Amino acid sequence: MKKHSRLGLILLFVAIIGWFAVLKPQISNFSDKALKVKALSTEVISHQQRLKDIADIKGKGEVITETLKLMYLALPKSSQIPETLVMIESIASNSGVVLSSATIGTPSDSQVPVTLSFGGNTTTVTKFLDALYTNVRTATIKSQSISSDGSGNLNVSIGLGLVYQGGTL
Repeated sequence: MKKHSRLGLILLFVAIIGWFAVLKPQISNFSDKALKVKALSTEVISHQQRLKDIADIKGKGEVITETLKLMYLALPKSSQIPETLVMIESIASNSGVVLSSATIGTPSDSQVPVTLSFGGNTTTVTKFLDALYTNVRTATIKSQSISSDGSGNLNVSIGLGLVYQGGTL
């Protein structure tokens, strides 16, 4: 019986040593490798999504190119600011308002400050302002003042910020 007790204790001792010497490092190694596999599988999923996005972009290339062209039209280069002012003059003419002055300021924050003074009746001024607000070229309204001469004619002074792609004029 003592022999069986010793044998049992020896086997228990061998099992404990085996656990700490052999199995525990293997479990730790397996845990590290499982963590690496999880990180790599997340990276593979990310790369697969990128490839899918590239395929989508490639398939929509013409649409994206058209969108970029529209963006460049909406945000003119600095050399195109005079062209934008001519376009505003054309909008004014088509709306029926009479431009009396236009002043261009010093560019800052990718905007060129422009002050316009014009006159017209309520209908033509409204038509001009609506056309200015919905114009493809991006302009922000900085200030606006309106006065009337009492006979229905309005005199308007408006400060605009013409948004452009930056650079020097």
